[in-house]
Amino acid sequence: MKITPSHPFLLAVFGGFSFLLASSCAAPVTVEITEKPLVKDCIPFGINVNSQAYFSGPQLKMAVEENFEGSLYRQVHSGPMYDANGFHSTINTVVNKNTGKPVPWYGLLKGADFTILSGPARGTRGKIKEIELRDFEEAPGKVKQGSWFIFDKPLKMPADQPTFSVKNDMGAGMIVENLERVKDGTMGVGNSFNPQGNCTIYPESRTGGFGYASACIDPKIPEAKPEEEADADEGDKKKDTKDMKGGTMVFTMPYQHFMDNNGSWHFNCWMKAKEPGAKAKIGDKKFTGVQEIALTPEWKKYELVFKADKVEEMKVPSDKKRHQVRC
Repeated sequence: MKITPSHPFLLAVFGGFSFLLASSCAAPVTVEITEKPLVKDCIPFGINVNSQAYFSGPQLKMAVEENFEGSLYRQVHSGPMYDANGFHSTINTVVNKNTGKPVPWYGLLKGADFTILSGPARGTRGKIKEIELRDFEEAPGKVKQGSWFIFDKPLKMPADQPTFSVKNDMGAGMIVENLERVKDGTMGVGNSFNPQGNCTIYPESRTGGFGYASACIDPKIPEAKPEEEADADEGDKKKDTKDMKGGTMVFTMPYQHFMDNNGSWHFNCWMKAKEPGAKAKIGDKKFTGVQEIALTPEWKKYELVFKADKVEEMKVPSDKKRHQVRC
């Protein structure tokens, strides 16, 4: 399915950006297990699918359920000791000793939350004020560099045990997590969707929604960035304007031999026009047809139904026919 807006618009979710394939069998499925195989070497029921029904996880009626939030970053650290002021981890999250550059985790975990997992301060929570390099002895005569996590406030330690260290094979444990980066949003290629062209994150979600970010799909070709403003992951190569295009969000369904794609597909999401006059074409031109809707300047829930009856099994392995939902 494809959305082709005349002006940029925002797309958000309510519990997921959903394409629901209605089952052709409304009755409950009864499974009887016997010792007599009726079909040999069949594809096991409930595998070969992931969030959009391909390689792993249970087969779900909700073939695509996505939002555009960022990531939750968590690390569990173990180490030789901790005291009231900090935790000594065996993992170096500060500086790469080969390149001299900061380890990315340093920027993610400085200022993050921590929870002590073992010892007398188990369950204590707080903030990481700073992270420094510190040596520790991994084995007799073998010194390595780890991380010294400095707490924003001292822990309450027992008077007779101001330091908790490795004892009886139990080391110090701590989880460090940065849950704020979920607000950054994400627009990379996922298991179920592939943003193409001018698709960006917009820091807004509908009132009453659970999220922080929405996908902004803009039909206009974006301006090429000046060479000095190129993104770090683009290296020294400036993206050519001729290689850029208007925004399209692509949701790829499973191959027909993994799941029957023919049936009723239900499209559910919240959208709004970022500029007046935005219209969107949603559909798969080949398999389901396309529907056009006019968007409003306020968030509105859209529920559309598409019929697919022309999706075929691939005839040879190189035949990559896929049912694609384009937005």
